[in-house]
Amino acid sequence: MLKSMLYITGLLLLCLQATAFAITMTTVGCNVTKACFQHPGGCEPGVDCELFLSYEEYGEAHKFEMLGSRNVTYGQGWVSICFSDDRKMGEDSCMMCVNDEGDTSLLFTYNAMKMNTVRESSGYFAPGTQISVDDGVISCSFTRVTMDDEQRDEAFFDLNNPYYILIGSGPVRSGVRLIHEKHPFATHHKVDFSSTEQMSAEETKDSGEEHSHEDDTGQVLADDASSALRVQTLTICIISSIAMALSS
Repeated sequence: MLKSMLYITGLLLLCLQATAFAITMTTVGCNVTKACFQHPGGCEPGVDCELFLSYEEYGEAHKFEMLGSRNVTYGQGWVSICFSDDRKMGEDSCMMCVNDEGDTSLLFTYNAMKMNTVRESSGYFAPGTQISVDDGVISCSFTRVTMDDEQRDEAFFDLNNPYYILIGSGPVRSGVRLIHEKHPFATHHKVDFSSTEQMSAEETKDSGEEHSHEDDTGQVLADDASSALRVQTLTICIISSIAMALSS
């Protein structure tokens, strides 16, 4: 009996760990080991940031972390970083983290003018991509190769070259990735991806979209949806754990 109880306790602890969806991000190391962008300025990811981005060079690859809650509805949406030769959307190489009703994915996309298309990403990202949704905030961490030696796709930019960075987030509805209602941010200058200097950026004004008013109930509903998903996952995990213990 004691052995079964200890077995169940161990499984329940694993269940609790599995339902801790949020990726831990921090400003520790900014300007030292990694370059960072925060909005609002001085915010802390996971606490009060609407947008957060960091990158760090690892040999022939770069690790990116980004977080977004702007324009994200009920935790459903996307957060994206794009590399561009100018500060406007169009002809940009992008990486987009998406949450569509719990189905998460990392996409390599290309902005051709105002149209965003998904490209083949095989071989461009290292294993270990993480995407999470917590309290209506989408967070993701991934590692991208710096360049493609085979040059299979001209839309995959070589990060040995400097580019402007565009970062933004937006909603997903009925499986469709929608345009951001609030403008993305663009760095003031082209970024050197071997540098750890703090990134400065401002909201772009080139989009024809009107700014929308946020629904005051949106964050509450996002919190409820996130909590419901945790409860559902935890419940399934607990039932499975007890069943496994009883059958052992």
